[in-house]
Amino acid sequence: MISDFFEKLKRNFALNSSVTILNNKQVLIENCKNIVECNDILVRIISSNYEIEVWGVNLKISNYSSKTIAVNGEIQSVNVVKRGKNN
Repeated sequence: MISDFFEKLKRNFALNSSVTILNNKQVLIENCKNIVECNDILVRIISSNYEIEVWGVNLKISNYSSKTIAVNGEIQSVNVVKRGKNN
């Protein structure tokens, strides 16, 4: 019962992250907390419970508004790693 309550609370307050991959040209990441690294081959982003890595060629960040980031370029891979004590 308590876990159901916390799951509903997470959904209602958008504590979950969403990653949308559009072909190999764009990745949209919602509910971002911090950009850790950004260069032309790697973009690393911290979200609520995950570290998200986007690897590619000629990567650029755009549309950084309301905690949503668009990574544009030639996307080669996207890695999602759970953060925290219980990895």
